[in-house]
Amino acid sequence: MKKSKKSYIIFSAFLLALSSTACTSKESVKNVEQNVIETNNSENTADNIQEDGTIKSLVGNIPSHINKVFDDNYVVDADVHVPSISKADILSAEYMCLEEQALLAAFYAEKTPAKETGVVGITSYKDGTSNLTVADGYTIYRTNDFEAIRFPIENFTSENEIFSSGRKFGEVYKQDELSFMTKEEAVRTARDILKQLSIETAEEVEVYAIDFATLQQQQDERIQNEIAIQERMEVSPIQDPTDGYQAKETFTQEDEFYIIYFTILQDQIPVTKNSYNILDGDRTLSGSTARLLLSAKGVVAFEETGICQTTGVAESPDTIISPEQAIENAYEIQNSILSTDKVTVDKIDFEYVPVAYNENYNEVKLTPAWSLTVTYNSGISEKDGEEVMTTRMIYINAVTGEEIK
Repeated sequence: MKKSKKSYIIFSAFLLALSSTACTSKESVKNVEQNVIETNNSENTADNIQEDGTIKSLVGNIPSHINKVFDDNYVVDADVHVPSISKADILSAEYMCLEEQALLAAFYAEKTPAKETGVVGITSYKDGTSNLTVADGYTIYRTNDFEAIRFPIENFTSENEIFSSGRKFGEVYKQDELSFMTKEEAVRTARDILKQLSIETAEEVEVYAIDFATLQQQQDERIQNEIAIQERMEVSPIQDPTDGYQAKETFTQEDEFYIIYFTILQDQIPVTKNSYNILDGDRTLSGSTARLLLSAKGVVAFEETGICQTTGVAESPDTIISPEQAIENAYEIQNSILSTDKVTVDKIDFEYVPVAYNENYNEVKLTPAWSLTVTYNSGISEKDGEEVMTTRMIYINAVTGEEIK
């Protein structure tokens, strides 16, 4: 499955669009699934595992939280998330195209949608009520019902979306459950669909209950905001603020749905959700994401990007560096930058991170890494005079200790 540069540009554009529409509060996540690290620490404590230098023993002795002050400008106060593993191979992989027959069985059971082919490597299916786009590196399935609710939700993001300035879903959509199905049932139903598509997911999820009253409120507020923007710009006459959307006049309980975000696994190790630009080229390295919207009618929308299939084991390291060593290395990296920003490491995750290793945009090496979520003061807001806090990622190769960038 080789990807042309043209297809890659389309893929990159999709990533940008998806990040703006990728749409639980931390409390909601905890209500549905236990954090991976909590399970590991309850079974693999320092008291019942003898440290012998292996990956298994190192993982068993990793603390669930690290609190350390390096200096006034570098502080660590972070939960540590690591799966229960005994190996951390570097995997050769490629961005995959989901199996079309499995997608048709999942979304078009007993239906015969029309197949369309256009750009090389991209296939579409339509049946008048929905459309499906399948390509190397991403899949999009959307129903007409999704188009009706897109306007009031597309400016919100998931808790894990760190590169967007949009508000988080959990800040606005705060209802815990919906009447047509419990949250646990929704997660189970959605996970079964992903299993049909041969997508392996972690137990931890983000899930949001999108109720009709808040949908209505958010649509009304956005319409007023769009009109206010036009008035400030002295647009005359005022244009339709919902132009380009299938806005709905009144939402009802039938319009309610859950949005569920999954973490993708490879060999029991989570794959980073984030994407980043490599410094020595023009390509974007995509993390793995999967989002499914589920209503009483069924699947409203499904989107995935950056899911890989492994093609072999590139390297089998005997051990990995500890999160403490990764923090030390990140501290040295921070010291090499001429900056007075106060940096706080808020979260540490052991993940696979895609790394480029040849000229083929579709092929990567999934490399075990300590992913550090970092916040820092990026300036003062002109609007209210308060500090503007920015989040970024530092990826430390768990085998070599070097920064992945």
